Amino acid sequence: MSKLPRIVLHLGRDKSVRHRHPLVFSGSIDKWPDAHESPLLSVRSHAGDYLGVGYFRAGASLAGRMLWFSDTPESTSFEDWIEARLDRAVRMRTSLPLDGDAFRLIMGESDGIPGVTLDRYADLLVLQISSAFMEERKFILVDAVIAALEKHGISVAAVLQR
Repeated sequence: MSKLPRIVLHLGRDKSVRHRHPLVFSGSIDKWPDAHESPLLSVRSHAGDYLGVGYFRAGASLAGRMLWFSDTPESTSFEDWIEARLDRAVRMRTSLPLDGDAFRLIMGESDGIPGVTLDRYADLLVLQISSAFMEERKFILVDAVIAALEKHGISVAAVLQR
C-alpha cells in the first residue's frame, strides 16, 4: 500500500484514539488532507505521532472509525487487515463450548471490524453492514469470511445480506 494521506488531530484530542476508542468525531480533527481518493487515512497526533488508520468521511459528525491502531503498520493493506481480524474472531468463536451451530461470528467494533455483523446458522451466513466503507468492500469481505471459515473447517452454502 502506498503512503496514506493523513488527518491530524487537535492538540490534546488524541487520548481516545491512544486508548483504542474506534470512533473519531469531527471536532477532534484539526487538519484534513487537501485531496484524497481513498477514505482510508493515517491518523496522526498534533505532534505527528502515528496513531493508526481509519476510514473517514468529511462533513459528518462521526467523521471516522479506526480500523487499526499504532501496533499495526500503516502499510498494512485492507485485505491483510480483514483476513487477520476474521481469523481471530472465528478462532475465538470456534474455541468456545457452544452447543449448536447458530451464533454471532462477528460483532462489529467488539471484534475490531466496525460496521459489520455476521451471524451463522449452520452453513448459512447472514451479513449486516452498517457503514458505507464496508458496503463498498462487501465482496472482499465475503470472500475473506468464506476463506476464514473454510480454514477452520466450516463450510458455507450461502451468504445473505440483510
